[in-house]
Amino acid sequence: TVNGSFVSGNAQIPREDGPLEDAPLTGEVALSTRELGWLPIFLPDVDRFAGQLESRLQLGGTVGAPLFQGHVAFTEGEVDVYRTNLLLRQVNARLEFSGDAIALDARAATKGGTAHAQGNLAWRNRSPVGTLRFDGENLLVADLPEARVIASPALQFAVDGKRMDVSGDIVIPQADIKPK
Repeated sequence: TVNGSFVSGNAQIPREDGPLEDAPLTGEVALSTRELGWLPIFLPDVDRFAGQLESRLQLGGTVGAPLFQGHVAFTEGEVDVYRTNLLLRQVNARLEFSGDAIALDARAATKGGTAHAQGNLAWRNRSPVGTLRFDGENLLVADLPEARVIASPALQFAVDGKRMDVSGDIVIPQADIKPK
């Protein structure tokens, strides 16, 4: 534990005859931290993260087809994307893992607006299948000298392997665009 943060984990893969991908996998991972400066490495369009990241996961399945049980939560969050001046506040997101499935529930606020995302994905034959819904009300999605845009999306995403179908509406209640 350093500055209230910790990470711990273990994994076991018994030595057996046969391909490594068929070997059984067991283990666990636990994490709790407010030190999030490393996250933009994995999400390069995001410039700043703040908040609490916490995880408790059990590992199972095989090396080639791992299964997870548990959760990852991001609470009291702030996310900044400087390119568009998108500033998300009051971010609370939770991923629940159950075998080969993931459930998402996330909420956030922008200046004068709110957003909510929820959905489920499962892996069938190593391909994702599921749905995601994203709803927002008066989201400040761009706040630049040349464009200030407020949007209210109501979108549904249907994922089936490499195919994603998107349906819904995006209402733009306000946009001020000043071309250079």
